[in-house]
Amino acid sequence: MGDGQTFLARFALDSFSVHRKLNPYYPFSTLADWKMANFLLTSGLSMRAINTYLSLELTKTLPLSFQSAKELRFRAEILPSGPVWKFKVIPTTHPTKQPVHLYYRDSLDCIESLFNNPIFAGEMDFSPYRLFTTAERIVRVYTEWMSSDAAWELQSQITDGGTLCGVILSSDKTNITNVCGGRVAHPLLISLTNIRMKTRNKASSHAFLLLALMPIPRFVHPTTRICSVLEARLFHQCLDIVLEPLKTAARVGRMMSDPLGNLQCEKYRLSGVSHPFFRDWPLSCPSRFLTPKCLHHWHRFFWDHDLGWCIEALGSRELNFRFSVLPPVTGVRHFSQGVTQLKQITGRTQRNAQRYIVVVLAGFPDARVVTAIRALMDFRYLAQAPAISSTTRDKIAAALAEFHQHKQAILDHGLRRGGQTKLPLEHFNFPKLELLHNVVPSINNVGSILQWTADTTEHAHIEVIKDPASMTNNMNYDAQICRTLDRDEKCRLFNTTIKLWSPHRKATNLFAVAQRLLEAPPGSIPSPLRVFVAGSTAFHLNREPSIRRMSIDDAAQKFDLPDLRGALGDYVNREGAFAQNFHVFGGPRRSSHDAELPFNELRVWYKVRLQQKSYHDLSTLGLAFMVHAHPPCQPWKYGRYDGALLNIDEAHAWPSSGLAGHSVVLVRMIMCPTARRRQTCSWTDRFLVYAERLDIVTQANGSVVEPSSGLHVLKRATRASGAPFGEIFPLDQLRSYCNLAPRFDGAQADSRLSCYNSIHSSPTMFLNKYIDKDFYYISKTRFRNSHLSDTAITA
Repeated sequence: MGDGQTFLARFALDSFSVHRKLNPYYPFSTLADWKMANFLLTSGLSMRAINTYLSLELTKTLPLSFQSAKELRFRAEILPSGPVWKFKVIPTTHPTKQPVHLYYRDSLDCIESLFNNPIFAGEMDFSPYRLFTTAERIVRVYTEWMSSDAAWELQSQITDGGTLCGVILSSDKTNITNVCGGRVAHPLLISLTNIRMKTRNKASSHAFLLLALMPIPRFVHPTTRICSVLEARLFHQCLDIVLEPLKTAARVGRMMSDPLGNLQCEKYRLSGVSHPFFRDWPLSCPSRFLTPKCLHHWHRFFWDHDLGWCIEALGSRELNFRFSVLPPVTGVRHFSQGVTQLKQITGRTQRNAQRYIVVVLAGFPDARVVTAIRALMDFRYLAQAPAISSTTRDKIAAALAEFHQHKQAILDHGLRRGGQTKLPLEHFNFPKLELLHNVVPSINNVGSILQWTADTTEHAHIEVIKDPASMTNNMNYDAQICRTLDRDEKCRLFNTTIKLWSPHRKATNLFAVAQRLLEAPPGSIPSPLRVFVAGSTAFHLNREPSIRRMSIDDAAQKFDLPDLRGALGDYVNREGAFAQNFHVFGGPRRSSHDAELPFNELRVWYKVRLQQKSYHDLSTLGLAFMVHAHPPCQPWKYGRYDGALLNIDEAHAWPSSGLAGHSVVLVRMIMCPTARRRQTCSWTDRFLVYAERLDIVTQANGSVVEPSSGLHVLKRATRASGAPFGEIFPLDQLRSYCNLAPRFDGAQADSRLSCYNSIHSSPTMFLNKYIDKDFYYISKTRFRNSHLSDTAITA
């Protein structure tokens, strides 16, 4: 093993590196000069607009090293370059309307550029590994490609000491022009499986490089099918050219430095391609390298099929109404007009609709239909986990089997219909369903399916195609796109070098902020801390309360909490003067409605943000959810109160214990008592929450979840007087946001419902585990030591 070249060492080989010994920002004068240049070069401004900006009198006073757009671009051109672009005219056996041009880069240079990029240092795997849940090595976990069986098999077939580099290729046509024009580009993107998925799938990481712009020929032939076959052949012919360096490397290897240093063809289903590009690529097998795609195979499947079956089951009007009355969730799309009339459908839209489809369909008279849809949703959610154990893999297979067990109900009700005829179909013969059976084998072979999602590459089309195309003169797109990308890459590489020389700013997260606040000098920040961590949950409240001072009685009236004073009295009695105790739901209210309290006023907040770390990867932050506790106002006639998970058993920690030891509550008020002058008590340094308990309704079969929907059914717990069962708790006993959804009974929902009153007006409701994937994975653990109620007994 020898010393290779680091990124900076390769950077120093540039012909202008001698100038950077004195000025590291050459060909720019200073860091500020480079930042201005980088902004103008990557802003998308035309040369005319840049010249106009540089000609402003105020701009002329700035000490810039360039005075025109032409000079600016000249300086950018002499920056160190990445893999260079090549151009080739491709001969064809059949005539085309225009010559076929291929723009591409050396595929091995692109791989080496990724392999050597310092941004990915510490985020790469260089050898296969196996993960297990315990030291006994019984349950295996599949995550990155390097943890798969295929990686181990391929590693065993290469030379000892060699590092296996898995190549990811993504290709899909995309529109260049918006609304009109009809211009299309066909980008080919490349990346490395060695880069871990959480980094690779971030658009800001630029882990997918544009390898080639595949030609889109227009063959002169009267038969459309023949033209399609010719296009497919040309596509593989171009791939042969572009990928030849990788094939050579697969045969003989390549030394690289890491970041730290026709009819017969139809018979074999080749779509008329007699020479597929992978035919001479060592160790390649289509059954392994063609992986399932979440975006097209699952999310588009849902929109084209699951949603269509639900529309037929409930009717468009009823389905849209049910979507519209679901309470809005901050940060998640609310379908106020339903889903059937949406025009522009993205993957995000499809995923947001999946969060609610089970609760929307639940209540349909035939439970088998609900079970079939729910089984497919379980399949999708389980299969999208970034880490999949062998146990979870079996659950994925079981979910698909459960769908097949109940799918006949969809045909019995005539819910599956032809796309053009709209007539009922009597079969499930369509490719996307068949492809679902390839998911479990793919997990064994290539690891977690989530890492192969097309969301990242399709989003990259904006950066590598659409944005550069918008800066062209609408002629000869390919050449101008390559030129623009080359300039942008030079800027990005130069910027990376600058960042390596300079201190860099870390991403902000609530956990880090809370730690800094704990270390702050006493008296320098307001108390109690507005950002803090309890267990595995980070809390964030606004610095200033929504209501700075309010008497207890006024707050009780404003929030419609007649027993607020009594609840505060019970809390103070349980808490004591200085101890900060763990609180649970007590028995009867002991303090009276006019109890004397050691404080008279409250500070009130209308919302708190909760953030957790990813269930499968504690180094990744999960989605932050807002929990609202807003008093009645317009249009929220009954107030806006969200659900949350409250820890009621110190022996059970979230999320390792799952839902055990926790209770679902309705957050009615967030407050902090205001101490009297010269008074110090524990409750003055602690945020409090008034929470109303929600009990789980035990089903007829003894289960705690409804059999068809697989969701927990909740009802409001009440005291003997019939009043809601509410108590005061420390805010830091909350652990997670809970999405509550109305429970629709029968085929038609109450027309008086709206998104502002559906929770208040529903005697029972669902705990919607599909709102967030992390919550879904955790909720697979059953409630234990929680509050259960029997349908025949009043809580």
